[in-house]
Amino acid sequence: MTSRDLKSKKDNYYEIPLNYKFKNNNDNNSASQTIVYNNELYVLVGIDKSPGYLDEEETISISKGCLANIYKLDLENKSSELVASRVVADKEDLASLSDISFKYENTLYFIKESIDDSDKDNMKRKFELMSYDFKNNKFNSEKMPFDMKANNNISNFYVEEDKVIFLTNDIVNKNKLSMKLSTFDLKNKKWINQNEEYNISVDDNKDGISITSMRYIDNKLYLIIDSSEYAEKTGPSAPLNRQYLYVIDKNTKKNLYSGIIRNDSTSYVSPNILTNDEI
Repeated sequence: MTSRDLKSKKDNYYEIPLNYKFKNNNDNNSASQTIVYNNELYVLVGIDKSPGYLDEEETISISKGCLANIYKLDLENKSSELVASRVVADKEDLASLSDISFKYENTLYFIKESIDDSDKDNMKRKFELMSYDFKNNKFNSEKMPFDMKANNNISNFYVEEDKVIFLTNDIVNKNKLSMKLSTFDLKNKKWINQNEEYNISVDDNKDGISITSMRYIDNKLYLIIDSSEYAEKTGPSAPLNRQYLYVIDKNTKKNLYSGIIRNDSTSYVSPNILTNDEI
């Protein structure tokens, strides 16, 4: 891990062993998030067991069994201590931990995703918002209101004060992007709205698009969309990426603005959405 002194801008690098033995090559770290609690540094480590694919096209990936470990880190002595652990899914369950994790006050949040394969022709992906409360030394879980095809996933999320907004999306056709947003109140532990639907037209969709950043500001939804185009259609190549900014009115759901983000650099740049006060 890396820590930075904000005054000197000096980086310090640490390699800290964790008290966990990987039993085989299939064990895989899937989620990680640090948090400071009572002036002590902790980290969430999610471990998937036996990851793999459920379909021949390799579009549906999931593991059988996963667990969440919470470690306290000692940077000075480069050591760790396991303080809490929870089996999130048994070894026969089709479930894993998402790479989405965040913190709010004294609580770590992370996401469990599972596959309902009772109907092989219409498999569904389901989600739980899980958390670890440091003050009460307790794991909790909250069902998430997403019911989507197994090859879809949560596209993005954003924490704004005491709210977290999740975005799921689907390419309806080559030039239409359908999105659903759900907001969870972290302070009161309840869903404020679920699956608010937005649709936008995307003219530049050659070989795939993705939403790389999102944010609500002054009742407007701001999105940065990445469009990829591969020069070689028959083999692997580095894609040409173009990025666009979209602004959508939250109430009317109308597209207020769309425009390309110019990047004069030859390297890939991942822009963020900031207010004037944050610059």
